[in-house]
Amino acid sequence: MQAVPGQPVASVLLGISRRLCGNHVGSLGGSRVAERGAAAMAHAILRLGITLIELGRSDEALAALRRAVELHPDLPDCVAHYRR
Repeated sequence: MQAVPGQPVASVLLGISRRLCGNHVGSLGGSRVAERGAAAMAHAILRLGITLIELGRSDEALAALRRAVELHPDLPDCVAHYRR
């Protein structure tokens, strides 16, 4: 991450690993970088939405999930989390 700051794929992976370790707030940074760096990355935006759900930030989560569904309507995880 230090060699190439803001690299979207690495940022997604960092955000996922932080979330899985229980660092939900820390995972937002990686997810936000990924969202800005690659708006068409539905998976990154989905992960952002899931993290926001887990933090109880429903309005932001819903916006992220809507964006993920717009970008990739057939992504099963998007649809499942969006319907919650």
